[in-house]
Amino acid sequence: MSEVLTLEAFPHSIMVKEGEELAKQGREAVEWLRTLGVSTPADRYHGYVRAVEAFGKIQGDDAAVRKAADSFVNANAELYELIRVRTALLQVDSQGYLNTLKQISQGQPFRHIAENDPGRDYLFEMSIAARLLNAGHEVDLNQIADIVAQVNGRKIYVEAKRIKSANKLASRVSEANKQLKKRLAQDSSSTSRGIVAVNITDVITPNCETVLIQSERNLRDKHSRVFNGFITDSPEPFHKGEQSKCLGAFIESSWQGWIWDGDSDPRLFFCRGATFKLYRVTQSEKDYVRDFIPKLANQFG
Repeated sequence: MSEVLTLEAFPHSIMVKEGEELAKQGREAVEWLRTLGVSTPADRYHGYVRAVEAFGKIQGDDAAVRKAADSFVNANAELYELIRVRTALLQVDSQGYLNTLKQISQGQPFRHIAENDPGRDYLFEMSIAARLLNAGHEVDLNQIADIVAQVNGRKIYVEAKRIKSANKLASRVSEANKQLKKRLAQDSSSTSRGIVAVNITDVITPNCETVLIQSERNLRDKHSRVFNGFITDSPEPFHKGEQSKCLGAFIESSWQGWIWDGDSDPRLFFCRGATFKLYRVTQSEKDYVRDFIPKLANQFG
């Protein structure tokens, strides 16, 4: 039997980003990419900064205003992820991550437009690497797995899959487990283990929907119900191809919402959720997971 770790160790984080502050941090993050030689004014990240700076200045009919609002919401989510990655990589030598960073600026500006989206796939790898770095672990993105980390005395291989639709979840998890089996077979250490990391944002919000809700707590609760409900109702795909040396599946998603109580100006909030679904592991492996996963999942921002 599997076990889902979902108690107080895995709360949702709520992040408020006002337009001016987001634009400032976004500009800094995009300039950081440019100085590393991996971003140009024509790529999507520069476009996101322009969309944030233009928000509220658009004049015209309802369609033009709606388009500007959609662009702002999309830019908010994309820049938020980039800011998180930059903040984590400032702790280390970013040059070691250039091969992956070169890929993340590619692709369509809106994530739901393209079926294949390698730029955002690489960004998800960077997002998981950022979690590991923020938790105090050494990370390498230049080995045979998406991520190789040194976690509390063990080498952990991570295969990261950004899931585009529910009907592809099982096959993508199975693919990750097969990759981990191969990686672990090549490792001579008996203590090395694997983790499947999946992002299901596009599964629970396939059209990048943004909810209008009264408070940040209501947004957190709504996202938690949808996120955990999906995992509880469909647990089997997260076990597809389960391997003996794989510890389980780290699952995350994010959601945005306009918070409006009917009186004050609406504000855009960003909500992130994460949990871990254990595979069939020994008690010592379970204790190991319980020790490091909360620090990985419970991160504000």
